[in-house]
Amino acid sequence: MSRPGEPEGLHAHRSASAASVPTAVLTVSDTRTLSTDTGGALAEELLRGAGHPVAWRRVVRDAPAEISAAVAAALDDAGVRAVFV
Repeated sequence: MSRPGEPEGLHAHRSASAASVPTAVLTVSDTRTLSTDTGGALAEELLRGAGHPVAWRRVVRDAPAEISAAVAAALDDAGVRAVFV
């Protein structure tokens, strides 16, 4: 049953959705490291708090080839279903 004010079908969509989505957090920065990446740490904390496992978290330089390789690596991970950049 839909909640008041929700479009029809939203309840069915929600009930068919996964309860948790394995994720990867990727920070693009030329100056940050894992220890100084507060934004990535917050994203990981919020994802875990919402019940989504974080398979890995990385910082890569702001270079297209490195970003592309990191996203590909995340998606190659058998458990990862979402990448947050």
